[in-house]
Amino acid sequence: MKKGVIKQLILTGGVNDDEYPLIKPAINQTNYKTWRIFSIIAEVIFLTLLLFSVFIDEFFYAAPFLGVLVAFFMVTSLLFLGVIKADSKHLNALILTSNLVILTVTLLCSFIADAFIFKHVGFYFGFVLLLFASLNLDRPIRLAIIILSYSLVYIIGGAIINHNLGFSLVENVYNVIINSCFLFITLFLCFFIPNVRFKYYQSLFFTQQERDIDALTGVKNSIAYRRVVDDISDALKRNDNIQFTVFVFDVNKLKETNDLYGHSYGDELLVRSARLIASLFPNIDVFRTGGDEFTVILRDNYSMNAFKYKETVKNKLEDIKRESTLLLNETSIAFGCATYDPKVDNDYIQVYSKADALMYDNKNLSKKDHK
Repeated sequence: MKKGVIKQLILTGGVNDDEYPLIKPAINQTNYKTWRIFSIIAEVIFLTLLLFSVFIDEFFYAAPFLGVLVAFFMVTSLLFLGVIKADSKHLNALILTSNLVILTVTLLCSFIADAFIFKHVGFYFGFVLLLFASLNLDRPIRLAIIILSYSLVYIIGGAIINHNLGFSLVENVYNVIINSCFLFITLFLCFFIPNVRFKYYQSLFFTQQERDIDALTGVKNSIAYRRVVDDISDALKRNDNIQFTVFVFDVNKLKETNDLYGHSYGDELLVRSARLIASLFPNIDVFRTGGDEFTVILRDNYSMNAFKYKETVKNKLEDIKRESTLLLNETSIAFGCATYDPKVDNDYIQVYSKADALMYDNKNLSKKDHK
């Protein structure tokens, strides 16, 4: 196996560095859903175990540790329900903290167990490791380092405790072997599970990309556009603090070009127009939303610079129009834009309608100038 392949497997679950950022949003979304559910389940499980430990003397030693876990996952559940979202920059930090807290508590709890219970704690600790290997979808190297560190502490500490408790050499070696097996299985899962899931998201992403691309122009199609609009509409319903600006474009004289020169020249006009619009919005999706219509949606930080984009678009389109002398080579595009105003606009449609109306004003003005 080549070094590059091994490096990819360790760092990004076997996905190329260039492709990893493309599937990162899907990974974050799955992480968010998984840990949101797990936090609630963990809270219920640890609360049940806490009540169990209070009434049974043999497990009373674990009550303070279980109390810590109940309190921690109660706070975590509230954070997932309120503050932490799938796109939050604090999501990975909260997941990492959850890993560290439950592993630390499990480790400390096992070390103070009595001799009878300690014989069986290794299995519990091993299952906890396996659980985390299954739950985590972020870069596997971080999880592997955490699990390796905790496992070595547990194996070495457990061997010392077993020796002090008077365990025989055979029992001590047996426990070390069992814990080591759990360690190797867990480390394998750390890389195997992300590899399988990352490849799945990679395949899903490229399938979606193919589905979302307009075959003629190469920009995004109406399916992708509708998904973005739905996302904005959902954010507005949640009263999220969002900003967005809608640019609507319409290619002038497409019908005349088709009638005079044929549809192949009309297609060339659309392709030329799509490339021009895309060049004005680097790193931003352009959507073909109709036969001769294109839409661009600026969100958040991009929307804050909407005026600069508007001036750039206006000047560029005017320059291109002046340079066009023959209908065969002409690239004339009408446009309009509108920015969401929470005091006036109730939904995305209102913003789009304003941009669309301004586009038609620009189109009519262009017709008058041509006459």
